[in-house]
Amino acid sequence: MNALVWLTPELSTRVCVTLLHSLWQIAALAVVAWLAGRLWCKRSAERAYAAHALALLMSFVCVPITFLLTENRPDPSQVVVGSVAEIPAVVVDHPVESPVASPMAWSHAIEGVGTAPRTDGMHADAPHAGAGDPRELDLAAIWGQTAPWLAGFYAVGVGLMLIRIAVAVATAEQLRGRSRPVSDGPLADALHRLGDTWSLRVVPTLASVEQIVVPKVVGLVKPTILVPTSALTGLSTEQLEMILAHELAHVRRYDMWVNLVQRLAEAALFFNPALWVLSRRISSLREYCCDELACGGEQQRGEDAHLQYAQALLRVVELAQTIPSGQSGIAVLAASGSSPSELRRRVARLFGEPLREPLQLSRGAVLPLLFVAAVMVAQPVLNTLAENPGGRLSVSENEIGLHVVGLNGDPIPNVEVEIRAEPSSIAEQVLVGQWLRGSRYGAFTKTDEQGQLVIRLDKPPTRLGFSVKHPGYGPYWAGWDSTNHAEALPKLFTMHLEEAWTVGGIVTDEQGMPVEGARIRPSINFKKRPGDREQLGIGIRVESQTDGSWRFACVPASLDALTIEVQHPDYQSIWSTLSRDVFEVAPGRSLSKIELSKGLSVTGTVTDEAGAPIEGALIRTQFANDVRKATTDKGGAYILTGCQSKMARIVVSADGKALDMQEVRVDPDMQPVNFTLKPGGKVRVRVVDENGKGIPKARIFFQRWRDHIDYFEFDHVNQYADENGVWEWDEAPLDEFRADICRPDGMQLSSQPLITRDEEYVFSPPAALVV
Repeated sequence: MNALVWLTPELSTRVCVTLLHSLWQIAALAVVAWLAGRLWCKRSAERAYAAHALALLMSFVCVPITFLLTENRPDPSQVVVGSVAEIPAVVVDHPVESPVASPMAWSHAIEGVGTAPRTDGMHADAPHAGAGDPRELDLAAIWGQTAPWLAGFYAVGVGLMLIRIAVAVATAEQLRGRSRPVSDGPLADALHRLGDTWSLRVVPTLASVEQIVVPKVVGLVKPTILVPTSALTGLSTEQLEMILAHELAHVRRYDMWVNLVQRLAEAALFFNPALWVLSRRISSLREYCCDELACGGEQQRGEDAHLQYAQALLRVVELAQTIPSGQSGIAVLAASGSSPSELRRRVARLFGEPLREPLQLSRGAVLPLLFVAAVMVAQPVLNTLAENPGGRLSVSENEIGLHVVGLNGDPIPNVEVEIRAEPSSIAEQVLVGQWLRGSRYGAFTKTDEQGQLVIRLDKPPTRLGFSVKHPGYGPYWAGWDSTNHAEALPKLFTMHLEEAWTVGGIVTDEQGMPVEGARIRPSINFKKRPGDREQLGIGIRVESQTDGSWRFACVPASLDALTIEVQHPDYQSIWSTLSRDVFEVAPGRSLSKIELSKGLSVTGTVTDEAGAPIEGALIRTQFANDVRKATTDKGGAYILTGCQSKMARIVVSADGKALDMQEVRVDPDMQPVNFTLKPGGKVRVRVVDENGKGIPKARIFFQRWRDHIDYFEFDHVNQYADENGVWEWDEAPLDEFRADICRPDGMQLSSQPLITRDEEYVFSPPAALVV
């Protein structure tokens, strides 16, 4: 499996564009926070800290919002007014020619599959005159290959930064584990005294450790203040207490949690210079705030508190000089906040000395800034590619183009595309690509060598859908529907197909003999166009051959297993989940077997009231989604095969006879299930509007018969009224059944009782409520 299979060009382009936007967004937030600190906060470090922390939080929020807003949308300048969305698919028998229809309005589309190829010249095999600028396609192909790698490198960078955080946390925990608790003495007393003064919920523990040179706080939920062993002898008690007050101020202000947010932000946006500047400023302001608390925390400290505290900071740096060089630098950085010059700023603030803080630009920051400038210049190009990562054909007015490419952006040549359109004649007007054959609701076409297809739109379609089931790639459906509300139809759509693996096997009976004609239905949903979140099954069945073998070459690489249903008229249907490790078709690997069992059989006879056998009566039952059917012979006998051992509703229907049903338990010792049919009952329903006018295509939706319903009982019955709003049934059961009376684009009357009678039923469902 491709390691970058989840990084599609659409997704990776959105990630890259989002990160590019974050460059100016976070820079703007950092500038606003800096101005707020200069103009509003003045000398208040606490206010400046709050402004910068808010900017950091907003940086976190704006990134996911930008990602959601970068979702592919049609270019307003290339929208066909009144265009169209998805046309749901239906299960069919042929592995390629699968009708696609709405479950309600297009339910009749199940019947037809295709017609003979046309020869009337309605299609064109020659390339379109404006097939697109090759330079644009080359740029798009390069971007399609590069974007996933850029996003992948970003993901690796985030992973490394998270590892860096994890190592830092582990190191801090190791220090805490090596420390020795300090539970008594003046430092412990000062710690508890400050905790009471500041009303801390949790007073941190105090411990000493030799491996550090300055005090620090470790832990989030149960913090510990670590004091270097050298400081216990090198600093006076007053100096130690003030340094300790500084660390306790971090606990009081929950600075450890803010620091964690900073580290996570640095991990997620490690490439963003503005984020690092903002984070560095927050760290500095945090130290200023704690310095102020340390100098004014207790009443016994007089006017020289700031001087004492400044001396304590300098003493820490002085002690660091006696430590081996490997730790001396650490001591200076820790004492000063980030650099020796930062120590001077902290001391200057203690005495109210005005100090300019120039923007320092290190040599290491030059390259990131140059990179930022380059990507900002290139951003318009990337935005264009984000709208259509696969490149743009030259599509004229009243045309729509399709470009079929792989996840890496490479075009896929000669792909068969089923076009479902309303009106269906749209699918026949191929300008780029090739028209193959017509179907009841559209046509089958093929892209050219560049994976391109263009059709002419004489008028905006109500519905339009492109269905692709190309061997070696996962299935894809792109549809637009303007039946209920206008949906923008782009002039060009790029379809990114995921690579696929081939599943296969051999169907056998219980004796290991191959079973021919078994129908295998893979349970796979189409990949949908961006923004279309409705699930849609591919509706494909493949049949086993004479040797029982079968293959299906469109299982997306992102799936490691596939669920299938296997049906055969003479065997019991099964559901099975096939793992890729066992059932993938590969060179040198034999096909694995799937065994079917005969199941049980239900037998019986169907006669009329005089005892005469009825030939051609239809017997049906259902087990889960598997409907079993049989017809009676000249003697009125039938046999239902492949049944399961469970309760089942056996339904019989015949011309001119009343529908009948028996609910029985299917088991090996069951008796024959015989039926005596009576003449059919007559039910007539008229559905009218509020003015008494008949409503065409009103639906009589069966809901209950003899306690409940499994719906298959009425599958053979027409459920729609004629153009006058009249629905008639001359083979109705003689007992009561219930149905919903549904008004098209309106409301329904639920569970209305119906029974055979001469009088006509009249129903008037209300119109839809419009708010």
